Amino acid sequence: MKTKCTITTCPHTGWRVNATPESDIPEEQLLEIAAREKAERNRRRSRFLSVASAVLIGLPFALPLVFFINGARTNYPLPVLLYPFLVLVFSFLSVVGGLLLYLASRKANHLRKPIGWITLAAFLLPTIGILFGDYLFQYDYTSFSKPVGLIILITLLLTLLCMLALGVFSALMLKKVFPKRLKPESDS
Repeated sequence: MKTKCTITTCPHTGWRVNATPESDIPEEQLLEIAAREKAERNRRRSRFLSVASAVLIGLPFALPLVFFINGARTNYPLPVLLYPFLVLVFSFLSVVGGLLLYLASRKANHLRKPIGWITLAAFLLPTIGILFGDYLFQYDYTSFSKPVGLIILITLLLTLLCMLALGVFSALMLKKVFPKRLKPESDS
C-alpha cells in the first residue's frame, strides 16, 4: 500500500506560543505576578515621593530658622514677626512638595482629592496677592488698612494654612506608606 505524502509550508511565521518557556505557566498566574510587581513598584515610588514631599513641605518652616540662628550668632537678631513672612517667601518649596505629595497619594491611592485641592489652593492663593499689587506691597503692614491690603492679608493667611495642611497630609501619607510592623511574639 502506497501512501502519498504532501509537504506544504506553514502559514505561521515568528515564534510559536507553545515554544516559549513561559507558556507552561498559566495566564492567570502570569497576570497575578505582573500585578504583584506593579503593586511593589507603586509602593516603592509612593514611599520615595512621600519622603521627598515631606522634606520639601518642611523646608519653608525650617529655612527661616537658619536666618534667625545666623542673626543671633552674628549679633544681628531678626524680629520674630518676620518669621511668617519668611515662611511665605519660601512657599514655592511647599507647592513643589505638595505636587510630589499628590503624585505619592495617587500611587498609594490614599487622600488624593484633599491633597490635590490643598496643593492647588497653595499655588493659586499667592498669585491672587501678586495680581492685586506689587510683590513687596503684601509685606507692608501699613497697607492692611486698605481693602486691597486686607484681601492680600487674607490670602497670605490662607496660604499659610494650606502649607500647614500639606504638612499634616504629608505626615498622614508617611504613616500610610510606612506601616508599623508588629514584632512576632516568641513563645518562651
